Amino acid sequence: MIVPMLKTILLLPGGDRAAALEVLQELGVLHIEAAGDIPAESGASCEECAAVLAHTDHVIRQIRQAEGVAGGKELDGAAALAAADRLITERTAAGQRLDELASRIARLEPWGECDPERLMALKARGICCYLCVAPAAVMDELRRRGLVCEPVRSSGKQQHFVVMSGEPLATADLPLADVPTDRPLSALTAERAALTRRLTEIGGELAALRDSLPALTALRMRQQEALDLAQARAAMADHGVLTTLTGFVPEPEFKRLREAAASHGWGICCRPADAAVERVPTLLVKPGWIKLIDPLLKFLSLSPGYDEYDVSLPVLIFFTIFFGMLMGDAIYGTLILGGALAVLFTRGRSNPELRRVMQMMTVLGASSLIWGACSGNYGGMDGPGIPWLATDPDKNKHVQLICFVLALTHMSLAHTIRIICDRSWRNVLANLGWITLLCANFVLIYRMLLFPGAMPGWLIYGYIGGILAAAIGGLNFKDIGSVLGFPFDVISSFVDMLSYIRLFAVGLSGYYLANCFDNMAFDLMQHSWYGAVGGVVVLLCGQLLNVALCALGVLVHGVRLNTLEFSNHLGLRWTGIEFAPLRKHIADRQK
Repeated sequence: MIVPMLKTILLLPGGDRAAALEVLQELGVLHIEAAGDIPAESGASCEECAAVLAHTDHVIRQIRQAEGVAGGKELDGAAALAAADRLITERTAAGQRLDELASRIARLEPWGECDPERLMALKARGICCYLCVAPAAVMDELRRRGLVCEPVRSSGKQQHFVVMSGEPLATADLPLADVPTDRPLSALTAERAALTRRLTEIGGELAALRDSLPALTALRMRQQEALDLAQARAAMADHGVLTTLTGFVPEPEFKRLREAAASHGWGICCRPADAAVERVPTLLVKPGWIKLIDPLLKFLSLSPGYDEYDVSLPVLIFFTIFFGMLMGDAIYGTLILGGALAVLFTRGRSNPELRRVMQMMTVLGASSLIWGACSGNYGGMDGPGIPWLATDPDKNKHVQLICFVLALTHMSLAHTIRIICDRSWRNVLANLGWITLLCANFVLIYRMLLFPGAMPGWLIYGYIGGILAAAIGGLNFKDIGSVLGFPFDVISSFVDMLSYIRLFAVGLSGYYLANCFDNMAFDLMQHSWYGAVGGVVVLLCGQLLNVALCALGVLVHGVRLNTLEFSNHLGLRWTGIEFAPLRKHIADRQK
């Protein structure tokens, strides 16, 4: 459910800003509306706080990504940040130096151990040496001019050679090589090896700071609070004696804000929020089991607009079904389910965010297990299942039929939701028309693609009635764009239903890919012991590749069917902004 919001204006005494913000932070109910014109000093403060927070986020990411084993001394947030800063700065400098060394070594390697001290010693004895690189014909030409040229190395058409002379030569006449001669090759390679070892040590030292991540996270929360306060101060409008602060408050929480205003002598006024004229934040309230879909929506940054619909339950149900069909393997589902349960009962107990993700993966793993067992797919091998889906000669058509039934149900549900939320006769008529069109599309597809046969006589009347109802109820005949686009919308309804065949296609491709790897692995295992080892490697790598491709298919196709086909029929644009009140972040984390 989307919680109704009240647009609220607070009237504060001019000298009471800091105290008022502290009270609002403790309440945690006011989503502050950003000011249009921000004073320069306030803007600079916000930018500074945002830069500090971004830097801390960068440090935390670097620590989490560091290769090594945790187990160092636990530091407080500031000390851990300083230590990580020093290591990251050193690592950056070492990486830049390694790049420079790589270039210098590459230019010096063709010449071997080119010691600058020896070159200087030769010059002191009257022997000038010039390192040159050019085609062999150029070297021969220099020899004909009486110069002493000693070849060093040939690289393709280029010849590396040394020109020696008892007196200085005009360098403009020589094809001099760009060679660093300040240090010998051995010194450069030794420095490179030392820097490489140091980079490994830095990675280990960064990994050792993982024990300090809780303290760093607490520091980040304090920095987030400082940024929120800076943005709140910037949003305050100064009117001399009074200061105003505008924002949005959930309707059930307005009583708390009004009581706080009365106790502190603030003025307060409110009205219902209007999404047509302002950006209203969206606050969703739903039962705990429906929150299983939250990690996916958060990962995709999807939030319905304030004037749209909360579709968490339909998305959870259908995404779970789509996941099972796209992954489509009982063994994969068992592994996902077992891994999610293992993490859930170990690390998930102390990490609420990880617990929610693992709960979602538990449900998705069970979906894949059930569908794989029903269709008889076990790691690309055929096994027991429901005959209608596993062994029947028309099993593929049966799966396709399920896909189109899901399409009809999914998109019809979208129009049903629109009817429930707006019961005006035009809206009801339009959405009933679209549902009729979807039913007609389903029958047409059933007879054209699945089980060919004579079309029922009422089909043409279904199309005519559906089109007329959708046009009369939904079209604005004064808008030429709406009228001209309507035929394309009718065609799109047919294409949208066909789009659900991707569930069958992607699931079947995953089965055949796994089956191919199984056959290759089993063929290798039959010949010798090393063939058995190679077969195991092929089997594991192939199955891992297939799991990765199936997971990618879920993200592409399972998400698409919810956020495109279903959302288009629902009129859902996912344009919402999350309700983010001024609050105490550290206290929230402790809860």
